[in-house]
Formats: sequence, C-alpha cells, structure tokens
Amino acid sequence: MSFSIDGLRDYGFVGFVPFRTWDRSMVGAQDAEGVYAIVRSANPPSFLEDDGSKPRSRSWSRSEVAARWVPRAEILYFGKAPLRTNLTDGVAKRLDEFHSHGYRTGKSHYGGRLLWQLKDAADLLVAWKLVPVGTAGLVESGLILGFVDEFGMPPFANVGAPLRAAKKIAI
Repeated sequence: MSFSIDGLRDYGFVGFVPFRTWDRSMVGAQDAEGVYAIVRSANPPSFLEDDGSKPRSRSWSRSEVAARWVPRAEILYFGKAPLRTNLTDGVAKRLDEFHSHGYRTGKSHYGGRLLWQLKDAADLLVAWKLVPVGTAGLVESGLILGFVDEFGMPPFANVGAPLRAAKKIAI
C-alpha cells in the first residue's frame, strides 16, 4: 500500500471532507482518541507568504515553504488527538482547534501551520481514524516514519520530529 488517499481509506481513515466545511459533529464519538490527516490531490501548489497573524506563528518565506513540498504526495500532514484532561477532548476537540486556528476564529493549533500558506487551503480535505487510548502519539509518529520511508522526507506540514519509540507504519 502507499501513502495516498486510497491507502488512508484502506488503513481505516474516514471523513475526507473539505476542511472549510468540517464540523466536530462529523467525528461522532466526541471524546475519542485518534489521528488525523490533511490531504489534497491537486498539484502543483501555490504558496502564500505568512502574514504572522496567527498565534505563535513564525514567519516562513515562500521559498522556505516550497522547500518542504513533497512532490507527488497527497498527504500533507498527520496530527494526533490524544485524550487530554479527564479523558475528554480527543479528535473532535483537536480538529476544532485546528480548524479555528486556520480560519482565524480563535483557538491555537501550532502544528501543521504551513497548510495555511497554501493558496488552496480552503480545499484541503481532513480525514481521521480513532485509535485505542494512549496510542495517538505513537500511531501519528509511525505514520510519519512510514511516509518518510516512502518519500524520503516527512509530510509537507509536519515540522516536528516523530516520537523515537514509534515504529514506522506501512499502509
């Protein structure tokens, strides 16, 4: 299998809805742990300059952003959504924060911030997969490591390093 939209579906990811229309009720289980992916099938991309208006944002030049682009990759970002305080939050809460951050309506989601420098960010798709409690970080890291194995670099918007304890996941 490959790291593609079809590969994610085969691995159990669901959703694949435009992120601009995403709503937390789409996840179903409101307090479920999981991982999520941001994908796009169109190529080539157009990049915007970062205006620095989002919380904790650091400026990325168009050339820095372009250097992170992974040719032929449909997957742009993997994120984790662990259950946090008192076993609440999870996928619905984390994607809500990510959505709000990208559309400047409040909450901060520092990871994946490069996605918002794509000219077609409004057309990106979001998909998610529920995982057993306590495994979201390892699953996310395993997905990133598997992606690196296939493409030679991490997904476009995954800037941080995966967990060292993770084993790559082949999908």
